[in-house]
Amino acid sequence: MFNDDIDDELRKIQNLLESNYISEEEFKRRKNEILGVSGNSGNPPTVKTTTPSYGYNNFDNNNNYNNTYDYNSTTSTNDYNNNYSNSTTNVSYSLSTSDMEVDVPVIPILNSESTYDYNNYNYYNNNNNNNNNNNNNNNNNNNNNNNNNNNNNNNNNNNNKIKYEEPRKTAFADMFITRLKDEVAQKAENERSLREKQVEEPRKTAFADMFVKKVGDEESLSKALENRMDLNIVEVEGGETQSHITFRALSSNPKKVYVDLKGWVKESYGNRTDPASTLDVNDWKQLKMKQQRILANRLVWDNVNGLNASEKNCNIKLVGGCDISFPKESKVDAVASIVVLEYPSCKVVYESYKMVKLTEPYVAGYLAFREVPHFLDLWNALIKKYPQFKPDLMILDGNGINHQRSVGAATHFGIIADIPTIGVAKTLLVAKGITPEFIEEGLKRSNNVEMIDKNDNNRIIGNAFRNNDGDIIYVSPGHKMDAYTSLQLVRKCLTTQIGKQVFHRPIPEPTFQADHLSRVFIKSFYSNFKI
Repeated sequence: MFNDDIDDELRKIQNLLESNYISEEEFKRRKNEILGVSGNSGNPPTVKTTTPSYGYNNFDNNNNYNNTYDYNSTTSTNDYNNNYSNSTTNVSYSLSTSDMEVDVPVIPILNSESTYDYNNYNYYNNNNNNNNNNNNNNNNNNNNNNNNNNNNNNNNNNNNKIKYEEPRKTAFADMFITRLKDEVAQKAENERSLREKQVEEPRKTAFADMFVKKVGDEESLSKALENRMDLNIVEVEGGETQSHITFRALSSNPKKVYVDLKGWVKESYGNRTDPASTLDVNDWKQLKMKQQRILANRLVWDNVNGLNASEKNCNIKLVGGCDISFPKESKVDAVASIVVLEYPSCKVVYESYKMVKLTEPYVAGYLAFREVPHFLDLWNALIKKYPQFKPDLMILDGNGINHQRSVGAATHFGIIADIPTIGVAKTLLVAKGITPEFIEEGLKRSNNVEMIDKNDNNRIIGNAFRNNDGDIIYVSPGHKMDAYTSLQLVRKCLTTQIGKQVFHRPIPEPTFQADHLSRVFIKSFYSNFKI
C-alpha cells in the first residue's frame, strides 16, 4: 500500500492535470518518477527513466545546447541550468517512506486556451529564441527541431497539431463572460434605440408650414415667409414707375395676390393737406343723402341666399373682409384691401391691395362714400380675374342697416356689389332711437343687447355685445342678410383655431386680416414707392 506522502504527491499532480496545468504525458512521467522511487507495497519497484534525447545540432558549449540532458543532474556543461536555474528546483528522494521529501518543480502556467503534446513539442524552445540561430520558418512554426528544413516543419505541424480544448470555466472566468454578455446586450439595445430614432420625418407640406412658428422669433419667421413665397402668384397692375419693388404675399401661402397701382402717384411730402377740407360739407351731404335714399330702395332685408353658419348645416365656404389703412407720412394716400378666407378654417386664400387717394371728407353717416368706391374696384377685379375666390358674403368695418337711412358702409357695398354683407362697428352710430345709454343698461342685464327699430314694426337691426377684449362691438346685417345669421357668424369668427393655436380676436377674422395685412403692406412697401 502507498503511504500518505505518496498519496499527497499523486493528488497534487492529479489536480494539476485536471486544471490543465500539465499534459497527460507529463502527468504519467511524474507519476512514474514518484512510484519508481518509492516502490509498491512498502518500496515500489524502481522505474528507470530514460533521459529524452532531443534532435538539436551539436553546437559548442558557449551558447548552444548539447544533445542530451540529465534532468536528475544539478550541473551541466551547457547553458540550460544558467537559463532555467531560477525556475526549477532540484528533486531528491529518500528511500525511507516514512520521511520522504519531494521538491516539486515549479510548473509554468500554460495557455488557458490550449494544451500542448510535450512528447513532440519542446515547450522550453520558446524561451531560448535569443540563443537559436534557426531560420524564420522554424521560429514561426514553433518547431523544436531547428535543423529541419521547411518540408519537415510542415510535416511535423500536420502530424503534431495543437489540441484545442475549451478552458475549464471558473468563477473568475465567469465574471468576464458575464461582463461580455452585458456589453453585447447594451450594444444591441443602443442599436435598437438608434433605429427607433431614425424614423423618417413626415413630408412637410405648404399647409403644415403655415403652423410652424417659433415663439419670439417674428423677424426670422417674416424672412422665411418672404423667401419661400412663390412670386408667380402675385399680379401687379399699373405702377410702371414702381417696377423696382418686388411685391410678395403677406399671409401664409395664399393662392393669389393682386396689387392695383393704376393711376396712383405717391403724394409728395410737401402736400399733406386733406383735399376734403376745402369742400362745402353741407352741400356735399345733401348730394350724398339723395344717393343713399336711391340705394335704400334696392336694399334686400332678409337672408335670401339661405346662408347658414351652424356647424351641422353650414353652407358657407368663403368669407371676405374689407378695410383701409393710412401711412403716417400722408393724409391723402391709403391702401384699400380685400382678403378672402376659407370658412371655418379662416385660412387666407386671396389677398388684394389698391393704392388710392382719399378725396372725400370723413363725416359720420357718410363713411361709405370715402371708402366703398375703392373696395368696389378691388371687388370688380376679383370677380372678373379670379371668380373662383368670390366669397359667399363680405364683412366690413362699419354699420349695416343700423343707420339713419339704413345704408351704412356694409349695406352700401352689398347693394352695389350684389353680395350678402355684415357690418361690424367699434363705435355706435346713434340712429333709430338706439343710444349708448340703452346699450349700457341692456348689457348689465344680459351679455347681448338687441337693437330694435320701433318705427319699423320692431325690426331687429343689430346686436351689441362685448368682444374678447371686453369692448362693445355692434353687429348689424347689411344687404341680403338677417340679424340672427349675422350674430351667429360674427361670434364664430371672433375665436379662430389654426392648427393647435387658438386666437381670440377683437373683431371678426376677415376684417381683422384685412386690417392687419393692409397695415403690413403700407409698412413694407410705401416708403419704397417713388414720387
